[in-house]
Amino acid sequence: MFVYEDDELYHKNVAYSQQECNAIGVKTLLEKLRIQNLMSSTPYGSRRDSLRFLMKTKLVSIDELIGIEDVLLPPSVINVRENHSRALLQKQHELAAVEDPVKCLAQFAEKSSFKSIHLARIRAAMAAVCDA
Repeated sequence: MFVYEDDELYHKNVAYSQQECNAIGVKTLLEKLRIQNLMSSTPYGSRRDSLRFLMKTKLVSIDELIGIEDVLLPPSVINVRENHSRALLQKQHELAAVEDPVKCLAQFAEKSSFKSIHLARIRAAMAAVCDA
């Protein structure tokens, strides 16, 4: 695991500008709304079944979902992911004075991620089945 340091030169040369971030945000929102409208037009009540139907009928591809899955997920899953990210960032800050912060942070991330491994495997299996 790599501990990222804040680098002003990196931000100037590699990071997106505010205008680019805004454009990406608008595009993501429009894509989210398009997929949500498609999901609501399916004969299924659950998100999972609706997405399966859309992928099987090739109205939505798995490539279209990559990158925007967070905006389509239920709030409970989003909260779990946000809490995990927040905990990692807090731990990284705490470990700044530790001799080997990378190893400590990796162990913490592994422990924190273990809670979601089962659900991630189920989602991956579902994606594989829908893609087949």
